[in-house]
This record gives sequence, C-alpha cells and structure tokens, in this order.
Amino acid sequence: MSDPIRIDKFVVNSPTQPGYYQLWKDELGVSKFLPELLVLAEPELLVLDKAHVVHSDLYKLISNGDIASVSANGMLRVVLSRNANHNTVLVTERCNNLCSFCSQPPREGNDDWLLGQAMLALADFSFDGVIGVSGGEPLLYGQKFIDFLDFVKEYSPSTSLHILTN
Repeated sequence: MSDPIRIDKFVVNSPTQPGYYQLWKDELGVSKFLPELLVLAEPELLVLDKAHVVHSDLYKLISNGDIASVSANGMLRVVLSRNANHNTVLVTERCNNLCSFCSQPPREGNDDWLLGQAMLALADFSFDGVIGVSGGEPLLYGQKFIDFLDFVKEYSPSTSLHILTN
C-alpha cells in the first residue's frame, strides 16, 4: 500500500475527552458550541492548562476554526477544513438499504451522537460554501434531521448543505 499523500491522524498531547473540537493555532478563539483545542508548532510554546496538540505538520495543515474529531484512544483527525476542496460530515452509519456498491455498510445501534456532533461542528465552523451531509441514511432521523437542518440554518446561515440520501 502506498504512503498517504498527507498525514491525517495526530496524537493529542494532553488528556482530552473523545468528541469534536474546534482547532485554534497559538491561542484560543471563541467557539459557541464545541470545546476548543490549541494546536502548537513547537513544544516550547506549551500551555499546560489548555487541551493541546503539538505537531508542526498539523499546525501547517489547519486554519483557525477548523473542526477535528478526537477518538477514545487520543487520535485526532481533521473533519472540517477551510483548506479542503470538499467537506463532508457523517451523521449516521445506519441505513435501510443494503446496496451492493455501498462503501459504508449499515451498522446497528444508536449513533444519534453523530448527528448532534455534526450539528454543533457545522455551527462553529460557520462555512460560506457547501458541505456534504452523508451516512448511512441521514433521513432515517425523521424530525430530528429537520431539527438539525433548522439549527444549521439558524447558526450557520451561509453554509449550504448537500445531502446524500437514498
């Protein structure tokens, strides 16, 4: 297998709960909904009382206000980037079809937290452009998905959504 074009996973250097975070370089900004994570290029700039990541490649990759996901094992992945050509949020892994060509086979179980995190991420990202909304099948949420759309419209009115549905 070939090497990735760019590194997309980074280790968080401080105790950090799993979830979505808004990223800031050098000093924290103002997030309305998500916790913030400070990204530093050099370890000498360490701010011990703030959740942080020290990684020069991540520092170069992001812009202030980008959104990252932190996993339970402390790995960070940028999920919404102002430097990306396209951004997409995953809102569910559940689906009511079993399409043979699907790259996201459906999973059982409640993953409503994905919709909630995506909603807050889109509001804090406040992007003037189009962001994809995908799954699984986002419309399985019914009224919760309509509430998601209303929330994004209210808190990120310049963001257009492209919804992938069956």
